Amino acid sequence: MAAGPAGPAAAVISAHAPFDALLQAPALPLAELDEELRAQLPALITHLALPWVIQGDQVAWRDGAARAQAVDLDAARVSAALAAAAPVGSTGFAAAAACLVHSSLLVTSTNAVLRACAAAGARPPLALLAHCQSAGRGRRQRAWHGRWREPILMSLLVDTGRPLRELPGLPLVAGLAVAQALVELTGLPPGRQGIGLKWPNDLVHGQGKLGGLLVEAVAGGGSGAGTGDGARAVIGLGLNWLAPKTLQAAAGQPVAALAHLPGLDGRDRAQVAGRVLAHLLAAVARFRLEGLAPVLAQVAAFDVLAGRSVRVVAGAAGPAHGIALGLAADGALRVRHGQTERRYHSAEVSVRPA
Repeated sequence: MAAGPAGPAAAVISAHAPFDALLQAPALPLAELDEELRAQLPALITHLALPWVIQGDQVAWRDGAARAQAVDLDAARVSAALAAAAPVGSTGFAAAAACLVHSSLLVTSTNAVLRACAAAGARPPLALLAHCQSAGRGRRQRAWHGRWREPILMSLLVDTGRPLRELPGLPLVAGLAVAQALVELTGLPPGRQGIGLKWPNDLVHGQGKLGGLLVEAVAGGGSGAGTGDGARAVIGLGLNWLAPKTLQAAAGQPVAALAHLPGLDGRDRAQVAGRVLAHLLAAVARFRLEGLAPVLAQVAAFDVLAGRSVRVVAGAAGPAHGIALGLAADGALRVRHGQTERRYHSAEVSVRPA
């Protein structure tokens, strides 16, 4: 497990993360930023609660303690946690050993940067973590910003080894992997009493949203299954490390925070991120070999919608109420509306408990 990509990925990340020089220095000359970014900087500092100040012709850390706080997402520490969570002989060990990890202070979107890395020829697996993102997206183009020290933001570029037509199952694969990592870390049970999955891409604790996933196909690879030449994708993940009132208000729904869960006292974001990455890489390795079918049986234990009344919004139609019945073989959500069962796919629908 190595920290810091080389080659095409290094060049792309450097271009998309202009503030990373502050990881090694107390200040950055404003002249090193383009004119548009210099103009945006005061608003970014305020909006993302960045611990920086503009002093004359440079941007600097507000104080020494603020700079030290960047250590809790240090790429080398994430890589060490990944190595510890992926022992020799475990599923996905080879992928974990090959995974390059980079951590940035501020990017527009971790998914966008890794998509650019893939387009430039970067080889998976490649992980990017960020303290903050200014233009992150969730599913259905929802904004997903990340303020200083509040989230764990990461994306992982993978080669699934599966045909492109099977890629819609990857969010379930990734969601299960993250949920299993959190159960392992916290000791909480899977499902409604602990760590749950709300189809299609939300992680929940109790009534609160812990985080969400956004999986996007990227160019590269082929169409064969299990050949190492399958569809490539970027798996984006945002987890709430803290949940201040500002996040609660912006989310428009109850939220939960990892830092408040049992089993995480004394841990920091790097340790959690490394464990989550290990589970994600192992899950993709299993998906490469076995496809989606084995995952569906395991998702059932985490499913917080099955058997519950739900409100479904699909496209421009008004909400439809029904009973969630679990997942179909292709990962679609089965919902009974009266005497009729309908199957929904994640691209077309939003679902909330009624």
